[in-house]
Amino acid sequence: MEFGGSGGLLHQIIERYKWVQTLADERVVDWPLMTSPLAALMITMGYFLIVVVGPKAMTHFKPLPVAKLLFPYNISVACLNLYIAVEGLHLVWLLKYNWVCEPVRYTIDPLEMRVAAVLWWYLISKLIEFCDTIFIIIRKKVEHLTPLHIYHHSTMFFLCWIGVRYVAGGSAVQCALVNSLVHVFMYIYYAIASLGHTWKQFLWWKRYITILQMVQFIMGVVMGTNALIRGCAFPVWMQYMLVLYAFSFLLLFCNFYRRAYIIQPKKEKGEDTQENAVIKFPGIDTINGLQPPQKRHRHPPRNQNASLHPIH
Repeated sequence: MEFGGSGGLLHQIIERYKWVQTLADERVVDWPLMTSPLAALMITMGYFLIVVVGPKAMTHFKPLPVAKLLFPYNISVACLNLYIAVEGLHLVWLLKYNWVCEPVRYTIDPLEMRVAAVLWWYLISKLIEFCDTIFIIIRKKVEHLTPLHIYHHSTMFFLCWIGVRYVAGGSAVQCALVNSLVHVFMYIYYAIASLGHTWKQFLWWKRYITILQMVQFIMGVVMGTNALIRGCAFPVWMQYMLVLYAFSFLLLFCNFYRRAYIIQPKKEKGEDTQENAVIKFPGIDTINGLQPPQKRHRHPPRNQNASLHPIH
């Protein structure tokens, strides 16, 4: 694309923006949040504002008693992700999508429109999951606002918006349904954990969820790289974005697994470890107050409020 030199840098930016908008999927441009990137950008900036201002504002208040909201919240998010996973898998089967390479079919075929719709609901699920951070803040669990947590939420929502806006179909739906299936198990775990320590005996499978999360990232990197090598007709720029994004989380998850399940148990030297947290996809090591295992103190910490072992 060529730009005239007389308009200056601002003119070039405006022209480039207009050109990018012409690439949008016309089937979804009139859907909520999809008209322009302004809404998605404002939501993302609002999220950062909450992360920065929220903890400071809560220093003047006591933790809000929202524990009873956590179980219905987590179950609701699990149900939404279950719908996305089941609907996505059903459409992949009906349309005979290729799991190795499936270009976007920009048609108004009813089934293809359902594919676009399920990806839109996937975007909405990421918007709803901002509540994870809000619950942490209003419960004054600010030690759980790790860079990994913030990185996941702030980037995942906008990346999903880009996906729905420009590639609402094809191989994108497989990525969404696999991630949503993992989220079903994760939010069920969080729902059980929110019921209190009496249900702790039912949380033995947390380590396997972490493994499942790493498996999905490995699948994303391997399948995405293979599609690039094969010259898949799915938009190349999105393929690179997905591969790099999945790889970044694979590294983060491997590091977490090493710390939580290999290094930490060795440090305990036979002592019982505290409860391990489960990281969610993409890149959360604290959800609703869950935290990775910490070394057990022989004496109570001086600041009980700073304990890294809250469960919902």
